[in-house]
Amino acid sequence: MNKADTDSDDDYMSDAVLAMCEDKRPGLVSRNQARFNQTETKSHKSAIKNTVKSKKQQEREMRDSGLSKAITQDNKGFALLQKMGYQPGMALGRDASKGRLEPVGIQIKAGRGGLGQETAIKERQVEVETMRASWKGKRKMMDQNLKEEFMKKQRGKLEDRDIERDLKQSQLVCYQLDEREEVDVPVEPWFWPAVIMKGEEEEEDDVDEEDEAKEESTDIEPKEKLEYLTCYLRNRHTYCLWCGTTYTDQEDMKQNCPGDTAIAHK
Repeated sequence: MNKADTDSDDDYMSDAVLAMCEDKRPGLVSRNQARFNQTETKSHKSAIKNTVKSKKQQEREMRDSGLSKAITQDNKGFALLQKMGYQPGMALGRDASKGRLEPVGIQIKAGRGGLGQETAIKERQVEVETMRASWKGKRKMMDQNLKEEFMKKQRGKLEDRDIERDLKQSQLVCYQLDEREEVDVPVEPWFWPAVIMKGEEEEEDDVDEEDEAKEESTDIEPKEKLEYLTCYLRNRHTYCLWCGTTYTDQEDMKQNCPGDTAIAHK
């Protein structure tokens, strides 16, 4: 080897020589290299899993493939049917128009229960759903009835409250109008306010027990009292409680007053 050949070769410590060398140093794998190796392993396992079919999948594919194909003439059952006069496309049975054209469908049994258990479970579910729907209907009807009953009670309470208010106002007006006409005693004790009647009774020394019993026996409902008192005010004083007006005569009241009830004035 001459000196010219030696000068033409690269230095063994140059970058070109070092790049051609593979790092064979022992030690830990770098973090990036470990992640790369792990990703490669997972992708390899996933590829193998996708290529290898499970037993259930293979059975399902074989079953679907078999069901999609018609029965060939090599089948023993088909040969027996042909001997009895069956032709492809005909319906089975004595009456060809009512027989079955397609084979009985296959139902895959996935559970471990006995025969008929799934049918019994479905029937039980239908029965439970029917009972639940019936109970919902009854519950809804009960709620509606309770709601209507509650509303009816509320309307009754409001009506009673309005009657009590109108009765007290009518008694006060009756007392004032009777007093204007110098009436000393009301037609009925309850025609005037209870406070006024109580004050007059306290002024009397003796109270007849028989009269008290008579008053208790002739107790009248507030609604009926209001009707009697309204009739008295309209006939005696030509006064309407809900109009708040004293009319000149009955003809004037008939023409200008809507009626003798609170509803007529609404």
